[in-house]
Amino acid sequence: MTTLIKDGFLLNPADWNKDIAKKLAEYDGIHFLTDQHWKVIFYIRDYYNDFQSVPPIFKICSATGLTTMEICSLFSKDTIRSACRIAGLPRTTKNFINFNVRGFGV
Repeated sequence: MTTLIKDGFLLNPADWNKDIAKKLAEYDGIHFLTDQHWKVIFYIRDYYNDFQSVPPIFKICSATGLTTMEICSLFSKDTIRSACRIAGLPRTTKNFINFNVRGFGV
């Protein structure tokens, strides 16, 4: 059984798999994960595993070939927070401090 904590993040990020990602996406109102979603999700996971932080939006854009606006349209609420939640990253405040995707502080 998978347990969620505040804001729908996984209690144990090691529980993450593609099926759980799909359920987490539904939490955010995303009913189908496209190839573009998966590119972003796997890039965020890989980056987090390497650096223990969320990648800057320009790195996500560069790695996936998507624009900032395309990424914003993929993840409906709180773009990066939503992408990180679906990617199974742990919920920590430091992951989101000073991260600015749409011109507003997260």
